[in-house]
Amino acid sequence: MKAFKAFLWLLAYLAIYLLIEFTISFIGIIIVSVPAVVRLIAGGTSSLFSSIYSAVVMSLTGNTLNIINCVAAAISIIVFVIIIKARTKRDYGTPSFSAAPGALNIWSAALLGLFLNFFISYIYGLILSLPALQNASESYGEASALLYQGDIVLQVISVAILSPVLEELLFRGLVMGKLCSVVPGAAAVVLQAAIFASFHSGPVWMSYAFICGIILGWLCLKTHSVYTSMAFHICFNAASFLPQVFYDWNAALFFALFVSLVVSILAITVIHLNNPGNRKDKTENVDI
Repeated sequence: MKAFKAFLWLLAYLAIYLLIEFTISFIGIIIVSVPAVVRLIAGGTSSLFSSIYSAVVMSLTGNTLNIINCVAAAISIIVFVIIIKARTKRDYGTPSFSAAPGALNIWSAALLGLFLNFFISYIYGLILSLPALQNASESYGEASALLYQGDIVLQVISVAILSPVLEELLFRGLVMGKLCSVVPGAAAVVLQAAIFASFHSGPVWMSYAFICGIILGWLCLKTHSVYTSMAFHICFNAASFLPQVFYDWNAALFFALFVSLVVSILAITVIHLNNPGNRKDKTENVDI
């Protein structure tokens, strides 16, 4: 019965997230598309369906997607914070704001996210360069180009701030919290990573998200704080906006990869040693 109730709560959290995303996206598309439809019809386009389709395609470029994503993420964050604060502290699946994870955990997670991004991105670049994965590489490139366009400030706010905060509240806070109330911690980490990956499009992004989801789940479980996984997630996404200055010179590239790997290992080691034991009592909270 407890597992069934946890499953229902998990579905409810995900449904709320999807409802907000769909509603804001739908409203945003209507707002930006109606003027374009009117212009196309006034210009002599005979097909209403063709006008609507063309207007939507033209509208979902530049800053429009970033603005829609920012609004949807901000509203979702507010809703989930209200849900978290309204819940009681009776079970592991109820995050609280009561405890800080510690500066050492936060800085270690931030450095891990920053340097691990470079290392993982390079490995993925090598894999996607294989001829057998050309189609996957092209679709991933097109999706990335759609995401990283428009005003750089809006991109950073959307990709490197609001999205990580929202996803950590939802997937590592509420979702993994509910999973930890009914299954062992390791299983909860894998399950939430799979759920997290399923909310990304395309096999490349899904595999990317699954790997990051495992790391984020481990950070949250190890330090008992979603603030730690937030620090990693924000820095990991923010690293994508840093200029890739090492790709043109092999010596510098290999040095950067070596430094990234060493710093990542050191950060993981510090977090592990700084948090020697996990809580055995599943009724305790994940502090966020």
